Amino acid sequence: MGLTRAFMYAGAPTVGVSLWSVADKSTADLMSDFYKRLLAPPSGASTSVSASAAMRDAQLAMIAGKKYSAPFYWAPFVLVGDWR
Repeated sequence: MGLTRAFMYAGAPTVGVSLWSVADKSTADLMSDFYKRLLAPPSGASTSVSASAAMRDAQLAMIAGKKYSAPFYWAPFVLVGDWR
């Protein structure tokens, strides 16, 4: 919580954090998918999706896959702050 709070005090509106130690490869896959979803506008829309929707969709994609479907790989990631 200390590092998260430091980012919030420094002015970051939203911080993505993990609640426990995570595996490198699965985290790289999840974060790549998250940022692709966050930064790409949805088809037919002029604005991007919210951070919470992008995280949820990236986590659901991991659940649907066979390789990283266990909660250990996707569950520790949460958004703190203005997550709309």
